[in-house]
Amino acid sequence: TLPYQYALFTNFSSAALDRPNPEVPHDPAAFVAAAAAAAAAAPPAEAEAPVTGAGHSYDFEAMLDAELRRQAQSYLGGR
Repeated sequence: TLPYQYALFTNFSSAALDRPNPEVPHDPAAFVAAAAAAAAAAPPAEAEAPVTGAGHSYDFEAMLDAELRRQAQSYLGGR
C-alpha cells in the first residue's frame, strides 16, 4: 500500500488523470486500518548505532567543528 497520493492539477482535461489510483485506499478508515496493521506486523525498531570506522565512532558535531576549524585555519593562513 502506498502511504500517500499526490493531488495533481492541470489546465487541460485528461481521462487518464481522472481515474483514481487503485493502489491507494480512498476510504480514510481503510487507510488508517491498513497502516495500523502494517505497524503491528513490523518488527520493533532498533536503536541507531553511530557510524564507526577504524575502531572509533564518529560524532557529527565533532566532525563539523573540526572541519570549521580547518577551514578557518586555511582562511587565516592564506592572508
